Amino acid sequence: MSVNKYYNEIQKLIEKIIKTQHKNIIKTSKLFAGKIEEGKIIHLFGTGHSHLITIEMVVRAGGLANINAIFDDTITTATGARRGSKLEGLSGLAEIIWEEYKDGLYDKYSSRIKHM
Repeated sequence: MSVNKYYNEIQKLIEKIIKTQHKNIIKTSKLFAGKIEEGKIIHLFGTGHSHLITIEMVVRAGGLANINAIFDDTITTATGARRGSKLEGLSGLAEIIWEEYKDGLYDKYSSRIKHM
């Protein structure tokens, strides 16, 4: 594939995302902005490649301070890509992982963020 063809295909995908997901992007950005204004913690979680979005939100210099990244070894590649791939589609797994984190340290500090 030539560079120009690759570029054109990427442009088509971006246009498709804008066309089909615009409302969801706006809705999500408003949700994030509201949580930031309220001084709340934003919990991010993903399985497989979708946890890369979480990495982008917490590892970057100048990132938001109120982000809690949930990196559970059950579904990351830390314990093996094949294992994580098999487990990420397991029905009910996200609820089990959330139960482990929802009452954790980060929730206890969420009210302090707005006073800092």
